[in-house]
Amino acid sequence: MTAFLPQPAPCLPQQAPMLGRLLRKVRILWDQRKYKYDYSHVSPLAVLKHLPITDQFGFEWMKIVGKRVVDALENRAELELGTHTAQIHVEKHKLIRELLEIGEASIITVTHHV
Repeated sequence: MTAFLPQPAPCLPQQAPMLGRLLRKVRILWDQRKYKYDYSHVSPLAVLKHLPITDQFGFEWMKIVGKRVVDALENRAELELGTHTAQIHVEKHKLIRELLEIGEASIITVTHHV
């Protein structure tokens, strides 16, 4: 397999072959249905109303970031308020750490309890 696969010559949409224009139109219509924007939330910015599940972060990414956030909060508590406060933080967020360790199955468990 080569990295230099033949590519179609670039062109403007109106200069594309008929099949290319049709595929582009279908893709645009699909995206317009998939992504709905709300312009009233933060006017005049377009804010996505709902992020499709296929575009959301994967569990592995959330697991890594979740651990880093909990560690950062613990470090900040220790720096600003002392070791005792950091220990309280560790105890308070013990469930979050356990859920991150258990993995993806824990997300399903939590959603049933919320």
